[in-house]
Amino acid sequence: MNAWEPVYTATVWLVIAAIAAAGILSERWSVARALKLARSGRPLTPAQQALAYGDAGTGITAGKGRLAIELTERDLALGRRAARAFNAGTIVTIIVMAAIAVFVWLSVPLDTSVRYSGQARKPERMNIVPALLPAIGFCALLMRGARSPDAEHMGKRSRYGTYILGALLLGWALYIHAAIAIEGLVEGGFLTL
Repeated sequence: MNAWEPVYTATVWLVIAAIAAAGILSERWSVARALKLARSGRPLTPAQQALAYGDAGTGITAGKGRLAIELTERDLALGRRAARAFNAGTIVTIIVMAAIAVFVWLSVPLDTSVRYSGQARKPERMNIVPALLPAIGFCALLMRGARSPDAEHMGKRSRYGTYILGALLLGWALYIHAAIAIEGLVEGGFLTL
């Protein structure tokens, strides 16, 4: 364990908790705000109308078998919001990872390698350039799933799961990326621990 590990571990866990809490609380806040605007008699946007009056069924179901539920207009509007939030978080994570990768590539010689356990559990080495790419690719695949045509078809549990599990997956990818980057900076002589 290096000296930086507790710092970025705590930081990543705090960011994950903050993102998940912000997603859940913003969902509740947006529904409450739409209901308040509807009671005041002000004109509502179509999205606010779906949040305020969207209790009617749409004929769209989420889930299969016994777990299938019919989604309301409110569920679809909040599902769109959750999918957009996850997509935005993924884009921000990819930008941060790309910035970290560029910083590492500019700070150490390109022939710098990091240790990892190979197939036979013998310590092997991998060049720093390809070592930083898998986490970025993982986030790009997550973003592709959030852009599917039915990504907004989520009930309450699915939306909360998107906020919590999405934040965990993005935080995990960022944690792994930062650990590899710090190892590469140490191996390249940029950092001393």
